[in-house]
Amino acid sequence: MSKNMMLVAVAMALVVGFLIGNRYEKMKLSPMMDTLQKQVDDLKMKATSMDKTNMTGVMMKDGKMMTVWKDGKTDMMTENVTMSDGTKVMMDGKIVKPDGTSMMMKEGQDIGMNGQMMAK
Repeated sequence: MSKNMMLVAVAMALVVGFLIGNRYEKMKLSPMMDTLQKQVDDLKMKATSMDKTNMTGVMMKDGKMMTVWKDGKTDMMTENVTMSDGTKVMMDGKIVKPDGTSMMMKEGQDIGMNGQMMAK
C-alpha cells in the first residue's frame, strides 16, 4: 500500500472512531439531560404557578379565564383557584360557591379573592 493510501486509511479510521465515540458520549449523557430538563421544567412550573398573595381576583376576558394581579396585569389562568370564602373558580369559568351552587362567568365579569363578584 502506498504511503498516501495508508495516511487516508488512518485518517478515516480516526474520523470513524471520533464519530462513534461522540455518539457513545451522547447516549451516555442522554438520561442525565432528560433528568435535568425535567428539573428545569418543574422549576419553571413552580415559578409560574399562581402566587395568590399577589392576586386580586380572576376575570373572563375574550372568552378566556385570566388571573388579575395587584399591578393590574392579567395572565391566563393556569390552575383552578379557591377564593378565601371557599368559592372555587375553574379554568373554564365555572364558579362553585361553598353552598354548592354554581354558575358560569360571563365576558367581562370579575370575581375577587374574597369570592364576591366585583362591580365594574
